[in-house]
Amino acid sequence: MKSRLAATIKLLNKTEKEAYKTLTISLFAVSFLSVFALRPSIRVIASYRKNLDTATEVNQQLTTKITNLEKAKQNLARYDIEIHKLNTALPAEFNQSDLLKGLSFLAAKNKITILKTEFSVSEREGLLETVKISLDARGTLDNIYSFLQNLEQEPRYIRINSVILQTAQTVVTAKISAKVFYTNDAKR
Repeated sequence: MKSRLAATIKLLNKTEKEAYKTLTISLFAVSFLSVFALRPSIRVIASYRKNLDTATEVNQQLTTKITNLEKAKQNLARYDIEIHKLNTALPAEFNQSDLLKGLSFLAAKNKITILKTEFSVSEREGLLETVKISLDARGTLDNIYSFLQNLEQEPRYIRINSVILQTAQTVVTAKISAKVFYTNDAKR
């Protein structure tokens, strides 16, 4: 019986030794794997995560900038219409022939006749340049009045300074004094 017990103890000692040996090798393998395989992988993953966070932040900033640029583009489109109106009202330079064409068109539309048109030398008024215009027009009182209203409603800014009416039966002669404004960008 002793021999059997001794053999069993020997066998247990041998099994324990094998178990300890296996456990030691396993722990060494896990340690080796974590130090040389998992650690670099975790570093790479952390680096990629950091890059992903940075890229996400940059993407959000770019999305915000794109949205702001789209809003600015819409605003610019709206303001282009207003800028065109402003450039029509106050052109960069005085163009006598365009003004005469516009006045002739208004006169024909309102059934009056422009007898005489005179332009005076330009003057500076603040940031704007002005040219004085003197018009002699003939027509009915209603047509002269309609002409003056249309002249004030023109997209081109014209300020009427005075109107002197002379009546001879149904025909009215009007002496109109006005100023035409322009920006004169060449002098700036």
